[in-house]
Amino acid sequence: MKNKSIEYLWYIVVVLAIWGSALGGIEVTFIGLMSPYRIISILTLIVLLIKKIRYNLKLKKDIVNIIMIFLICIVYNIILLFFENSSIELVKKGLNYFYGILLIILAEEFITDDKIYDKTVNVIMANYIIILLIGLYEVCTGTRLFEIQATQQSQLNSIGLPLPIVAFYNTNGLAAFLIMFLPIIYNSTLLNKNKIVIIIKTLIVLLSIFIIYLTESRLACIIVLLFYIFLLIRNLKDKRKIIFILLSLGIGIVLCNTVFVEQMKEIEYNIFGNISRENNSIFIRSNIINNGLDSLKESFFLGIGVGNFETTVANYNNTYKLSLSHNFLMELLVENGVIIFSLLTIIYINMFIKIFKKTQKEKSDKIKNKYY
Repeated sequence: MKNKSIEYLWYIVVVLAIWGSALGGIEVTFIGLMSPYRIISILTLIVLLIKKIRYNLKLKKDIVNIIMIFLICIVYNIILLFFENSSIELVKKGLNYFYGILLIILAEEFITDDKIYDKTVNVIMANYIIILLIGLYEVCTGTRLFEIQATQQSQLNSIGLPLPIVAFYNTNGLAAFLIMFLPIIYNSTLLNKNKIVIIIKTLIVLLSIFIIYLTESRLACIIVLLFYIFLLIRNLKDKRKIIFILLSLGIGIVLCNTVFVEQMKEIEYNIFGNISRENNSIFIRSNIINNGLDSLKESFFLGIGVGNFETTVANYNNTYKLSLSHNFLMELLVENGVIIFSLLTIIYINMFIKIFKKTQKEKSDKIKNKYY
């Protein structure tokens, strides 16, 4: 790109997106929280558009498609306002969607450039390591560097260690972040030729597994196990990769065996045990999800409108009067309906496919450089 400043703005956006919860923001009437990430991402978009206009450049086709899908989503939910009274919540929730879509738009613009993609991965990896080290510090000392979620600040996990939270609202948020970028860390480890770098990145992978299990996020524990099973099946013919996978998995199991066993026991106990349903987290969450799906069916799968999930589900035959979905995709589906949900999902699937193809291309290029 001719102007490096906009590239640096993109890297700042990536960092602020990771640390958004810790940095907080200012609550503004009608539009919700104005955080550093939101402000800088809007600024980056404005600079990008000015550059496009100045140099008479067209927006990429995928970006135009994303904007069109988001506009359809806005119009659709405005129509739903005639049936559901939630205009303030619609604006706030709609803006949340906007900032998420904005990150995808900026990603579409920047990561198609191979050099910027590589630098972006390095920026993410640097922040990933910082988060891991802070998580380890919290586990070892019981001290929180950020006070975001009061309910989990003093809680201990099943082996008596403090729960790592770092800069997220809860342990599930930390686990989701680590799970999301673990494949990238793993892939970059196998592609490296420097033995010292390989050892360091292997330790990062092991520390990631350790922190993920210490969060006691049951779904994350299962995903880690499935991730390694997938890797074993995919790399059966590569002895070097098999040794690395088995070694890291073996050490990870040894380090986290107690936590993993406790979590599996809790899942089994929640499903099959004689536990009171009032204290059964799996039953409570399934109850909320079922109520959400019932609301969706009553709307003829058209959706109940953005911002209406909490109020609708809380009053819909909900014994516990709980409304948080604990599942963003479920909330997106129930509020927007099947059609809009499908369109929005296509955006993320398309981005995932692009990143996957770029990763495979990077791997192929490194193999060619090695042998040819």
